[in-house]
Amino acid sequence: MQTTSSLIVIGIGASLLTRFLALSGTGDALTRAISGLEPRLTVIVGVALFYLLLGTFLEPIAAMLLTLPVVLPLIDGAGFGLLFIK
Repeated sequence: MQTTSSLIVIGIGASLLTRFLALSGTGDALTRAISGLEPRLTVIVGVALFYLLLGTFLEPIAAMLLTLPVVLPLIDGAGFGLLFIK
């Protein structure tokens, strides 16, 4: 019950954070700042290292709920497709 309730609280917090980031335009500003980096592989390596560091402190679902509103526009703005189908 403690694990479930803590995940629900994290989910509610992530939902509030997502709405705040959308209203403040933080995701778009970060995307504009990062999209100028060359090579584009730098962005992917940076995101992977960020998730590796974050994974030492949070559960994977909680980390994804908290960071995907920022990371997905960042990846899309760097020119990578969100689905890699070949």
